[in-house]
Amino acid sequence: MRLPTVLTAASLVLVTMSAAACSNGSKTSAAAPSASALSPSAVGSASASTATGAASNGASSSVNVCVLLTAAQASSIIGVTYTAATPSFGGKVCTYASTVAPTPMTVTVTTNAGSAAAWTDELSTLQLGGGATPVTISGVGDRAATVTGSLGTQSGTWIIQVDAGDQTSVGGAFTKSIAVAKAIIAALH
Repeated sequence: MRLPTVLTAASLVLVTMSAAACSNGSKTSAAAPSASALSPSAVGSASASTATGAASNGASSSVNVCVLLTAAQASSIIGVTYTAATPSFGGKVCTYASTVAPTPMTVTVTTNAGSAAAWTDELSTLQLGGGATPVTISGVGDRAATVTGSLGTQSGTWIIQVDAGDQTSVGGAFTKSIAVAKAIIAALH
C-alpha cells in the first residue's frame, strides 16, 4: 500500500531535517537521506539506538520511541495485537507490526521541535503524506492536526506523529492515534 510508505518517508524526512536544523551550533552536519534510504526495506533495517526513553527536561535528542511505547502498550491502546516494535533512525521512529492490521503503525518523535517553524514543517509533512490540508484538532499536546491516516501533535519541545493508528479515520475522529500520542507525551515527561 503506497500511503504508509509515503507517510513513513515523509516522517523520516522531517526527523532528519529537524535533527540537522537543531544541532545546537554543532559543526557537524546531517545529510538528508537519499531516496534509497527512505525505501521501506531501508527503513525497516535501520539500526536502533541503545538509548532508552528520554530526558525529563524535554531537551534530549536521545529518544527511543519503542521504549516509550512498547508493542504490548500499543496493542492495548489500539486494540490490535502488535507482534513487534522495531526502532529506526536512532530510536526516533518505531514501527509496530501486526499480522491483522492492514498497515503497520509508525510513531515518530522529533526532538528539539518546540518552535512555530517546527510545527509549520510538521503541517507540511502531514499534507505531503496525506495529500490534503491538515485539520486542526484539540485535546492533545499544545497543538495538533490530522490528515487521512496521520496525526501530528506538538507538545513542549517534541513533535509526535502517529501514522496508521486509526486505520480508517478521517477528519478529527482519531481517538486511537490521540491515545497513542498522549501515552508518548506522558512517557516523555
